[in-house]
Amino acid sequence: MADFIVDEDETDENGQLLRTKRPKKKKYSRQAPGISSSALQEAQEIFGDVSQLLEDRRIRVSEAEREEGRLAKEFEPSVLEEKYMTENDDRIRETDIAERLQPMAEIILPLPQAEIAREAEWVYERAFGKFALPDQRPELQHVVNTDKVEVIKQIANVIQLLHEVEVPFIGMYRKEMCKDLIYEEQESIDADGDEARPTLRHYKVLWIVQYWDKKWLLLQRRKSALKDAYVKRAGDQNAEFLSRILESLMDAPSEQCVDDIDAKFNLYCPPDEVEVEEGKFRRPKRRSFYSVCRKHGLGSVTQFFGLSPDLFGDNLLNMYKKHEFDDATSTPDEIAATRLAGEFSDIQSVLRGARHMAAVEISAEPAAREYIRNFYMDRAVVTTKPTVEGNRVIDPFHQYADVKWLLNKPVKAFEDGQWLLIQKAEEEKLLEVSIGIPKDATATLFQEFEPLYLSDGVSITAQLWNEQRKQILRDAVSTFLLPSMERETRVVLTGRAKQWVATNCADQLWKWISVAPYPRPGEQDDRDEEGARVLACCWGPGKPATAFVMLDSAGEIIDTLHAGYLTVRTGSYEQQQRKKNDQQRLLQFMTEHQPHVVVLGAANMSCRFLKDDIFEQVIFKIVEEHPRDLADGIDMIPLVYGDETIPRLYEYSRVSEEQLQQQPGIVRRAVALGRYLQNPLAVVSSLCGPSREILSLKLHPLQNFLTPDELYEAVERVMVTVTNQVGVDVNMAASHDWLFAPLQFVAGLGPRKAAYIKRAIQGAGRVSSRKEMLTSLELMKRNVFINAAGFIRIRGSGQVPSGTLDPLEDTRIHPESYDLAKKMAEDAYCEEHGETADEEALELAVEHVRDHPRVLRNLVIEEYAKVVQERGVSGKKLETLMDIKRELQHGYQDWRVKYMSPEPDEVFYMLSQESEETLCEGRIIQATVRKVQQNKVMVVLESGLIGFIRREDLSDDRDVDPADKVAEGSILTCRIKEVHKAKFLLDLTSKGSDLRGDHWIPGRPRDRYYQVNPTFFQDEEEKARKKVEEQKHKTFKARMIVHPQFRNISLLEATQSLADKEIGDGIIRPSSKGPSHLSMTLKFYPNVFTHIEIVEGGKDVSSMTSLLRLGKTLKIGEDTFEDLDEVIARYVDPLVGHWREMFRYRKFKQGTKEEVDNILRAEKEANPARIPYYFSVCYEHPGVFTLSYLKSINVHHEYVSVSPKGFRFRHRYLDTPDKLVAYFQKHINDPVPEAPPRRAAAAMVPSGDPRKAGSRGWTDNRGGGSSRGGWDNSQGGGGGGGGYGRSGGGWDQDRRGGWDRDRDKGAAAAAAVPAGGDHWSSWSKGGNWGAQQQQPQHHDNGWGQQQQQQQTDDGWGGSSGGGGGW
Repeated sequence: MADFIVDEDETDENGQLLRTKRPKKKKYSRQAPGISSSALQEAQEIFGDVSQLLEDRRIRVSEAEREEGRLAKEFEPSVLEEKYMTENDDRIRETDIAERLQPMAEIILPLPQAEIAREAEWVYERAFGKFALPDQRPELQHVVNTDKVEVIKQIANVIQLLHEVEVPFIGMYRKEMCKDLIYEEQESIDADGDEARPTLRHYKVLWIVQYWDKKWLLLQRRKSALKDAYVKRAGDQNAEFLSRILESLMDAPSEQCVDDIDAKFNLYCPPDEVEVEEGKFRRPKRRSFYSVCRKHGLGSVTQFFGLSPDLFGDNLLNMYKKHEFDDATSTPDEIAATRLAGEFSDIQSVLRGARHMAAVEISAEPAAREYIRNFYMDRAVVTTKPTVEGNRVIDPFHQYADVKWLLNKPVKAFEDGQWLLIQKAEEEKLLEVSIGIPKDATATLFQEFEPLYLSDGVSITAQLWNEQRKQILRDAVSTFLLPSMERETRVVLTGRAKQWVATNCADQLWKWISVAPYPRPGEQDDRDEEGARVLACCWGPGKPATAFVMLDSAGEIIDTLHAGYLTVRTGSYEQQQRKKNDQQRLLQFMTEHQPHVVVLGAANMSCRFLKDDIFEQVIFKIVEEHPRDLADGIDMIPLVYGDETIPRLYEYSRVSEEQLQQQPGIVRRAVALGRYLQNPLAVVSSLCGPSREILSLKLHPLQNFLTPDELYEAVERVMVTVTNQVGVDVNMAASHDWLFAPLQFVAGLGPRKAAYIKRAIQGAGRVSSRKEMLTSLELMKRNVFINAAGFIRIRGSGQVPSGTLDPLEDTRIHPESYDLAKKMAEDAYCEEHGETADEEALELAVEHVRDHPRVLRNLVIEEYAKVVQERGVSGKKLETLMDIKRELQHGYQDWRVKYMSPEPDEVFYMLSQESEETLCEGRIIQATVRKVQQNKVMVVLESGLIGFIRREDLSDDRDVDPADKVAEGSILTCRIKEVHKAKFLLDLTSKGSDLRGDHWIPGRPRDRYYQVNPTFFQDEEEKARKKVEEQKHKTFKARMIVHPQFRNISLLEATQSLADKEIGDGIIRPSSKGPSHLSMTLKFYPNVFTHIEIVEGGKDVSSMTSLLRLGKTLKIGEDTFEDLDEVIARYVDPLVGHWREMFRYRKFKQGTKEEVDNILRAEKEANPARIPYYFSVCYEHPGVFTLSYLKSINVHHEYVSVSPKGFRFRHRYLDTPDKLVAYFQKHINDPVPEAPPRRAAAAMVPSGDPRKAGSRGWTDNRGGGSSRGGWDNSQGGGGGGGGYGRSGGGWDQDRRGGWDRDRDKGAAAAAAVPAGGDHWSSWSKGGNWGAQQQQPQHHDNGWGQQQQQQQTDDGWGGSSGGGGGW
């Protein structure tokens, strides 16, 4: 027992026992946390002793807390957030406030009726009144044309409701309170022809009211916060000033006015003058000229100018000289002479400082700013003109074409997203943008200001002071106010444009989700909502194979079929037999499952032939040979195209992996394609989960200008509006998980509450009534239930039989109106059967009316409403009674637009993956020659579209044989003459005159303010001429250097000489830095050159001859060489080799940064799960490559510089592009070092298209002709120039044409066309950059002399004779 552990008493150092405190037992209070005393007392009265209940509750709470702690330890915070399992999510879920209203709940305070009326009037003026922009939408025009007092009253009603319920609830169940705000034209007519069939309402006016209500609440919160800050900062010394500021702040009607008041307060009470509390750090002071002037006491001089800024502002508000003043008796110079001190040592500096103070104070006066703001916004105009680069890049089909030339377009005329394009073009330095008021307006402004600020005195002294006042007004207006207004205007224009884009995104999404499911054949009754059985097909190239997925009426997978040879068009006998076998398998598949409709994803042009094969070889055989195997009610199986935009997004979404586990991607895509036909709303809703894949959907060309939150707000608004009018069948969703997706958009709910309800319903298996969700199931609390109840359908679906349910549960009638509905049904029953109907029959009145809708047909709601009111029902219920009548007759009738098969034009754009903008007459495109015929050339686009170039459109030369001009497999640059959508054909032209012509313009109308400035081109030509003259007259010392690659020429002459040479060719020339330097110009890319500086050493500075000769040592950076041959061998060859290695790399992309960015976005949209990337030429830094990649939304760019050592990326040298890519993929998430790209020396891109080029080659400067490879050392021949000459094979072997590889289909390609001849692509049949590359053979002179080299079509050119070559 010696080792038995017991509690030992503690002793001190002398061995004496110490008194120890025994731990007290923890006592549990009967008052449990989270339970009020009143609730505890009530529980005791009902249950007696509740100690055990409290103990059980404490155990549950502690277990829940432990569970939360365990989850926090086991999962990453991001995972918990995604699954809505954080503490904040639990708090949102438990709070009895609509989830979407909770973010604003903390700033919503009970408001008196007068304050609500004030807010309602404020909302009216900004949404529909004098501050609103013109809007021709019918529902807004109805509000504008309605009595203002009545509209404001209804807005006040809506504002009160918005703080408790959501917009769909107001629009559906509080119509009497806002009937003019929910007005929409109803065009659809009921099948009976006797009443209008409702369509989905947009509730646009209600959403606008909610938007401005949020603005109002945020404005009031900001005012309150500023008020507290001002009181704290101002102190007791500025009590009078503070009182005026606070009064103005409380009356400020807008954010801009609050900004003005805040600016004034900060001017007179700057934050750096506040006393610092003990223990706090002092913030560094900001010294402005105003603070310097005030510190030197120049404020006393400003008093002599007359009116103070606030009095001048009062004059402006009243527009007459309300406040007068007396002129000083002393002149300005005399007053200034008494204030000389320090920095202000002369009279003029004192007056200048005093004027500055007065101008700043006027510019900070809220009244003056508001006056200028209204004046400016009413008269400001926007003018745009292209920069030199912009004029070259922006052609008539460019994104910025419509904003290239705008002349004095009024700011108030910007009603669309045009400003966003202007702003983007300005950032890219393609446009110069000016915003301001015309000169005559500025003169008018001063004419209005001066009488209200200047003195009326006529004395000399008064005139001298008036001169000072005029200068003050000029400084205040021109230096401070107008620039400030320009900045504000830019912000306002951006906000308007983004709002317009968001609205258009919402409208596009509305078109996609407001379509009703594909109708089941033979369906007549709206109540029979069993869906159609759908066979969905997604085209596959072979790997994966074309997939067929059979879905039942609930969207669940019944069976799948993969047909790998069904898409084979031509091939061997064996392949054709396998194709027939696949057709037979598909026939048996369809015969077995009997689909009501077949939907084929419009993936590409090959789907046209797949559709024909399915219809002719399968469906037609079933109809002709097996008509009994067709589904009931149909005599032909419809075959329709489906847009794969949403299915492809679903394929790569996380929700598809969860719902369709272990299914291949093409099957998931086919499932989404079929389900979209059955329930578009549910499929789109599934993309609105935590990952928000819906944001990758292309809703509008300008949607990238919106932030993700701004775009999702527009998406959510549409989803909420449609979902609550369609309803969510929770019993059906309990059995089919994918149908739960729209539940989060039900009024009152959100993703967190919906997730909880989903788990609870799936656990319970069924819901029997709406009331059950509030009581026994406890799915929601009272306020949330009021919001959501009417939009949740309880019907006999899934595992719930219909006979046990109340018919009212499957109507849009809210539970609060059940009594009215039952009474209306009883009245109708009694009217039909007489007053003697028994009570048992009355209980079934609702079912009777539902089964016999004609019973209510003759009920006049206006008269019935009077009867209801006589019975004591409070309030006007006319609209509600009309809704009850309709729901009793038709139940949850589908108000969505009926499904319509895609129109031929829609099919054309779906299959071609093009749009009206990318494929229109006049567009420049690239196409591959497929077949050369005697009178025409057949080409194919990347999208698969076929085009024809007639013989007369092939070249400007007459009687051209197409076989002499083009070869099969070559790429041509063409312009579209005509698009034949029905035939899927294009008429094209490749004539040089057509490609260069500027008479091709888009069919869309021009902006009325679009006006080209004719003097612009003359000015630019003059600037270019002067620049050329300056380059020509730039002097340099001719050098005494003998080398094949050296020439005594200028930089301009060097670039002109290399213009038609091969990439990597170069010229060594004198440097403008003096006789101790040389420059080597290398051709990096067509029309792009890089320049390397060579420093010479070992010269005798006393000898001019020695200075002009080549130095004994040559240095490039840190590398030293003995002669020019070594420079070329050790520096140039490795450098150019790395260039070519990158050009041949599979991930190298031709085009400008913008073109590559567009390609990345297209690939990201097609495959959101991947991170696409490409290398391209950096035109801003010649000699450098750009690595562009797209991780999520924005394209990222990083530089890759090149040196003989290899590729330098993120301060690291890598030998090959593969190693570079491997390093990049491994470190993609590492912080990017902020360092400019490293280049060997200065570089330049000459004017003109940077992608225009000709032939190539190093040529000899000693009179030799052009060589076919290697470094040319030929001494003979005539007509040759200098440089390095290698013109064999590569970019363009056709000497009649130029070179172009423009992929933008725009003006850049046209600009690349040479002045004469035709325009042919350099890409040849043999490959891209060519496979045959041989190293130069070293001879005695160090470089292989190429005697013969065959011109090839596959790349850089190969050698057929001795010697090497590039």
